[in-house]
Amino acid sequence: PRVTLMPGASHLQPFLELGLEPGSGDASLRVGAVKVMLSCTTGALQPSLEELRPMVMNAHKMGFQLAIHAVEEEAVDAAVTSLLYARESRPDSDPRHRIEHCSECSPEVLRKLEGSGILVVTQPGFLYYSGRRYLSEVTEDAQALLYRLRSLLDAGVNIAASSDAPVIEPNPLIGIYAAVSRCADSGEAIGGSEGVSAYEALKMYTLGGAYASFQEADKGSIEVGKLADFTLLDQDPTSVETEQIPQIKVTMTIIGGRVVWQAS
Repeated sequence: PRVTLMPGASHLQPFLELGLEPGSGDASLRVGAVKVMLSCTTGALQPSLEELRPMVMNAHKMGFQLAIHAVEEEAVDAAVTSLLYARESRPDSDPRHRIEHCSECSPEVLRKLEGSGILVVTQPGFLYYSGRRYLSEVTEDAQALLYRLRSLLDAGVNIAASSDAPVIEPNPLIGIYAAVSRCADSGEAIGGSEGVSAYEALKMYTLGGAYASFQEADKGSIEVGKLADFTLLDQDPTSVETEQIPQIKVTMTIIGGRVVWQAS
């Protein structure tokens, strides 16, 4: 696998002392965004907004992209607020700052994201693997705010999709299925109006991920001059019935133009 490493915000100085700047490394291992863990699980924002802003500004001024982990609505709002604050200090830059997860996205946060240039890196697969819990513990109105895709795309927000493995299974086809169907593994739908097409979901897992790490010139699509990393599938997820997407099998994996795995 090719790895983009995210330095933790509190450990940024040792990287700088070693001369490791944004994008340092090669196609196999490189330095990516600075990661900030923002949580509201205790009922209070940790770190507080007052602590978060200088942390974000420090990395932003050094030219690093930021990736802020934010799940709860309050955390997502604080993350967006702090990133917008940083952008105002250098409006001419293109940092592609990211919200990791953006699990609960209120209408107010959606309005802030629109036109902000902030990316969302989200995990549709949680709808499938954690869907039964959401259905039993989250009100119907709040379910529509979970892992929003259609609304984010319509607002012009760039989305990358991932699995968050090992929290859930890494299989992207499950995530693509969930992004399209909005269904839990029980078959029950969660916020069905937020579903997207299979093509849009596939793009989130390919070009979306490449764009989110400044690698769209090298990865994310099969084109001359790119790294030739791709898989062959036994069916096309954009042409089969939605219910068939999870059953699609990988027949071959190619990295850098070389076959590294093949189904027997």
